[in-house]
Amino acid sequence: MLPLDDPRWNDLQGGYRIPYDPTSALRRLDAGEDQQASWAELWAELHQGDVGEASYASVPHLVRILERGDLDWNGYALIATIDIERRSRPNPPIPDWLAPSYHAAWQEVTGVALRD
Repeated sequence: MLPLDDPRWNDLQGGYRIPYDPTSALRRLDAGEDQQASWAELWAELHQGDVGEASYASVPHLVRILERGDLDWNGYALIATIDIERRSRPNPPIPDWLAPSYHAAWQEVTGVALRD
């Protein structure tokens, strides 16, 4: 999982194929602050039919937030949408350095969803 303080976030592209750093929205979700605005930002920036590396890097963090028991449909819907869009459009592949944490998050979310 890419740590939230890693400088690589600054160079990752979001849903508009422009650099987008979602760490502030992810941190707010983590802290339970400004949930509605944070989800709205992540939906707007990580998924516009197009997805990018920032979208893929966010998935493990979204699953981690769901694991804590913060039941919110946005988390499940956003990660599902990212995964669907990565396969259905000419979006970039998951970079090799992100793939292990992305796929591990998908392994974990099944148990979290069954719990919820």
